Amino acid sequence: MAWISSTAMSKRSRCRLGGVTALAAALAVVTAFAEPTTAEREPEWVRVPSSAFNMGLNGGSPDEGPAHTASLSEYEIGRYEITNEQYLAFWLAEGTRHTPADMTGVHDFGAWPTRAELRPTYPVVGVSWHNAAAYCHWRGGRLPTEAEWEKAARGHTSRLWPWGDTRDESRANTAGADRHPTTAPVGTYASGAGPYGAQDMAGNVAEWVADWHSDSYYSRARDAQPAGPPDGQRKAVRGGSWMDSLTVSRCTRRLAVPQSMRTAFIGFRMARSVSD
Repeated sequence: MAWISSTAMSKRSRCRLGGVTALAAALAVVTAFAEPTTAEREPEWVRVPSSAFNMGLNGGSPDEGPAHTASLSEYEIGRYEITNEQYLAFWLAEGTRHTPADMTGVHDFGAWPTRAELRPTYPVVGVSWHNAAAYCHWRGGRLPTEAEWEKAARGHTSRLWPWGDTRDESRANTAGADRHPTTAPVGTYASGAGPYGAQDMAGNVAEWVADWHSDSYYSRARDAQPAGPPDGQRKAVRGGSWMDSLTVSRCTRRLAVPQSMRTAFIGFRMARSVSD
């Protein structure tokens, strides 16, 4: 399978692969007539219309409330989480400072970049907040705010999960009765898509967002275009992962995570503003 076009595959990029023989061989199978790969195509976006929506949850964890109304301008968010294949193109172009964590011996993940070869359509993991933000900038997008992420997941209603309020473990890659022991290829659980078409917003991997995390922010957040507190100690992570139960993979769940953390259960997706 050819992942990167011959024009994009620079001498420096080829050298960066080092001794990863299988990956180097795969990258060498390139022709001038190759179809664009997932990594080269324009990311697939879903559009979220301008409107107010219900954000937060009363009666959940303390940092999920109070529930309140927030309004956002129209924007777009990635239909899928960023994959290993997509991140590989960035890594080849931008350098080893953005190398995902080595997960040799961690379940079925393995080392980078070998896992990009073996699991190209799985969500990238082992990336810090800085890695995720750098990828988005390189690709012409940005990380979504918490408000953008939550609205894409639940729409303008107060639904618990992207598909509604009915508990259904078959719609998400979470811990429990599931056919995937860790991550799954993005979009595997199409029936669990949110109201605008974004997929895997419950389960698979939790996702970095732009905002700083604050337990008390919702009590003082502005109504229009909330963007989180101006500073903080940890960044917000949204959604559940393959390690979490469906209960804690609800649309309103929030985590506070150090920016430098690189784990097997956190990935990301992109967002972008819509010009008038």
